Amino acid sequence: MASDFVAVGANSRRAGRYPPEHEVRTAKDGTFRLDAVPDEEGLEVMARVPEEDAERLPFLTAFLRDVAPDSEGLVLRMERGVFLAGLVSTPGGQPARSVLVVAHAGAAGRIAADGGGRALVGEGGTFRIGPLRSGSYVLVADPSRGPFAASEPVEVTAPATDIHLRLAPGAVVEGRCLGDGVAGAVVSWFMPQDDGTLETRSSWVKPSGSFRVHAVTKDQGMLYVRMEEDDRSALIEDVAPEDGPFEVTLTAAKPIEGHVYVKAGRRRHGRGVWAKRGGVIWAATQTDAEGAFALRGLPPGRYEVACGLPGVPPVRKAQPGDKDLVLRE
Repeated sequence: MASDFVAVGANSRRAGRYPPEHEVRTAKDGTFRLDAVPDEEGLEVMARVPEEDAERLPFLTAFLRDVAPDSEGLVLRMERGVFLAGLVSTPGGQPARSVLVVAHAGAAGRIAADGGGRALVGEGGTFRIGPLRSGSYVLVADPSRGPFAASEPVEVTAPATDIHLRLAPGAVVEGRCLGDGVAGAVVSWFMPQDDGTLETRSSWVKPSGSFRVHAVTKDQGMLYVRMEEDDRSALIEDVAPEDGPFEVTLTAAKPIEGHVYVKAGRRRHGRGVWAKRGGVIWAATQTDAEGAFALRGLPPGRYEVACGLPGVPPVRKAQPGDKDLVLRE
């Protein structure tokens, strides 16, 4: 394929950017010349179809790696890609909305580290992913919000059309926040994932004190409610949605306070500091002009407190009530 719509670019081996750092369009005969590329060995050269032309020119990106800066006569061959298309529906059979469909390259149980694609569903719950290489893919539809859970994985062979992914029924975490001045408190439901991270769904407390969060599954998780204005919070661990409705009472939490000390000549104010536990950042703030910080609204427990500054190691096992924590460069 030769087209002046094809973009050819080069990256240094360290950059790894997409689109490339240095890029030009081909001439109508498919030739190209890249000037001002990094003067170093091991360049990566790629030819790609820009996104605005992908529907009209469904070709896969072609790569040449370990290219020298003064190379001539390079040939990049672009293969025609194929597509996966279909429909995502709710458990009741209605077209789904606000759903991301992901196609993982490989077969069930042996997903490839790269390859595949993704797309948001369009009008009527339809999706189209590509261009892709021919072969096996595992598709999952994952709603970003709402009362539904992800679909069961479906293995297909590309190209394929008329694929039907059905979202699973979700679970609901609901309850009531007791006391005065609780309207607007943020309600978060944390769900452990297989990779050790936590997926989060959030809502807020209504003026009546009630709350309702759409969970992804019926598995156990953590319920965390926080009123940011006055640092009151509550945490209920190791519960399942079916254990509700929950009654939550917010209590004042002690902050974690300390200082960030940096080398002479480097600013101390405006440095990000956060408290992390179980893969979740529970509180974050910035240092003041003196390098001081206070992390508020933390439920009881031990945290790793870190600073967004290279060379400053985190402090582990900090807990609410600590007043003289030191993060030092």
